[in-house]
Amino acid sequence: TESYTDWNDRNNAEIWRKSWAESCNQYLAPDNKIDHRSYERQGVEQIPTIHEGHVAREMGDRSERVQTNIDIKASNRDLSSLSATIAKIQEEARKLFRQIAELTELIRK
Repeated sequence: TESYTDWNDRNNAEIWRKSWAESCNQYLAPDNKIDHRSYERQGVEQIPTIHEGHVAREMGDRSERVQTNIDIKASNRDLSSLSATIAKIQEEARKLFRQIAELTELIRK
């Protein structure tokens, strides 16, 4: 079978998704821009939610998919909080290292 449309070529999906994101982003505010890449490829430490669909949303909390996404969102909040705490600790460590370096220099003099 010869394919003339390349509809089933997985490489086209990346091209189409990128094009869709670029088209949408022309009309979106900077803080609402979309990115066609996965969180991993974007360098974002976040767990992706799963697609729920309208049936699951209508079911609400009774839906396993909705419950899964609720759990994922809670985990992402925890992850974000931990990341912020780690960033603060790292900044404090940098300050302490600078102070130690300054004190070491004073002692040498």
